[in-house]
Amino acid sequence: MPDRMKEDIAIAHHEAMRAAEVVGGLLTFARKHAPAKKMVNINGVIAMVLRLRAYEQKVHNIKVKTVFANDLPLTMADAFQIQQVFFNIVVNAEYFMIEAHNKGTLTITTERVGDVIRISFVDNGPGILDENMGHIFDPFFTTKEEGMGTGLGLSICYGIVGKHNGQIYVISEPGKGAKFVVELPVITDDEGVSQ
Repeated sequence: MPDRMKEDIAIAHHEAMRAAEVVGGLLTFARKHAPAKKMVNINGVIAMVLRLRAYEQKVHNIKVKTVFANDLPLTMADAFQIQQVFFNIVVNAEYFMIEAHNKGTLTITTERVGDVIRISFVDNGPGILDENMGHIFDPFFTTKEEGMGTGLGLSICYGIVGKHNGQIYVISEPGKGAKFVVELPVITDDEGVSQ
């Protein structure tokens, strides 16, 4: 078999495996899940979200920088629900960066601060207007074009993070991007997580 054909087969196999992983991840994401709390690696959850978004990010010139703490502890959480939170924040950041610049940079940082795991998502999009800051987590509030969003995503994120005894907030100035921060307590058993 010619070398070129072997190379083409290897590339096709790699792309097929990548597509299978993405489809598997999306199917997992789409399925109904009973709440299940277990010890979770937050860096791993973010990595899964980024794998699911890799193609869209590549197509739309979104660069992602990750600064993951190597010593981040595991914590008791519902991995699927936390994945939903991160997925929503990442998709929103992509949307607004594409709308503003047709490209963008998203920097995701994880760190331990005392008994809290802090996850920061910083984009270089258009930022958030002052009059919208107080409504970001309100149900049905959206600044996306009609048909592009329901206004429920961040409200659901707020509820999920609250059920995990954490907090989610945003820091932004118009024209200077947005920074979404999720803080989750370090919990070693299920007693510290609300049902």
